[in-house]
Amino acid sequence: MRQYYPGAQYVDWVGMSGYYRTATEQPTFQTTFGATLAQIRKIAPGKGIVLNEIGATETGGTVTDSQKSQWITSLFDALADPANRDIIGFAYFSQVATTIVDGTRTTNDWRLDSRADSLATFVKGIARNDIDYDLQEVSK
Repeated sequence: MRQYYPGAQYVDWVGMSGYYRTATEQPTFQTTFGATLAQIRKIAPGKGIVLNEIGATETGGTVTDSQKSQWITSLFDALADPANRDIIGFAYFSQVATTIVDGTRTTNDWRLDSRADSLATFVKGIARNDIDYDLQEVSK
């Protein structure tokens, strides 16, 4: 990754994407982001980090039960951790996507409202006041 970093004088923020999609992995922030965040912090110390595109799926034959809700809870717990104060924002990929992997068509539902418990967990997380984000209500 270091060979792609142009240098601190050219960069204000750095970013990464991460998805939870495999039921055999723990549904945690650390599992999804830990290794890449450690690399980014070594290469670009002191820079704000944006989680450019993130999400968790419940379909596609791998993630079931409450794993998506567990992952969302872990996300907000991690954002409240002072060790992650350098994470300055995120964008959630709230879409359904169909892909073909190894000849098999798979549909993954990344939407926050794919299940009632997933949406309720996100609503609870985004309302937390122990995360140093200036979250403002968006209205149409």
